[in-house]
Amino acid sequence: MRRIEMGTADIAGHKIRTPEREKIAWMVPYLQQRNFAIVRKNTTAGGKAAFLSNNQLRIAVGRSFSHGPGYDSVISSLREQGRVIEVADINSLYNMLIIRRVQAIFSPVPVYRGMLSTQQLENEFVPEDWVPDDPEVPLNLMLSKVRFTAEQAQQVKGMVEALQHDGTLKKTLEKHLGTADAAKMLIPPPKAK
Repeated sequence: MRRIEMGTADIAGHKIRTPEREKIAWMVPYLQQRNFAIVRKNTTAGGKAAFLSNNQLRIAVGRSFSHGPGYDSVISSLREQGRVIEVADINSLYNMLIIRRVQAIFSPVPVYRGMLSTQQLENEFVPEDWVPDDPEVPLNLMLSKVRFTAEQAQQVKGMVEALQHDGTLKKTLEKHLGTADAAKMLIPPPKAK
């Protein structure tokens, strides 16, 4: 975030729109996601309620991450109990889970699969839907307001919409994530003008 604000980074991807981010960047929606609790197997036998009631269990979250309204509420509750460890980035987040410093993190399933499959650990964890009423959250390209004018941001938005309309974004996601996960992440393209 700081690099976007200072203009030392032009673009950041996969970002959830927040009021703080809108002050420093133009937001261009291109995908959507839902987070899940990624829990070490055999940690709890009761999902969210069992996890929340066991004061020995902890979660890790990224310092500047936004998880959607339901998970942000869970994080606030656990933070009040001193059960949240904050980390700087996604690699540190998964490392905390892998080395057993925490028993759960919040992450979209395709990210979870990618991060843990490289270490052949995906079978040690299970995704649990702790907030099934949370909607899909749009993901945005964050364009630094220091580096992009409003007009340039609109041009980037037009390019992203072209990738949605011509199927390029869909093909790219299917190639890397598979058809099912790609379908969940695609947002309907805006109507052609």
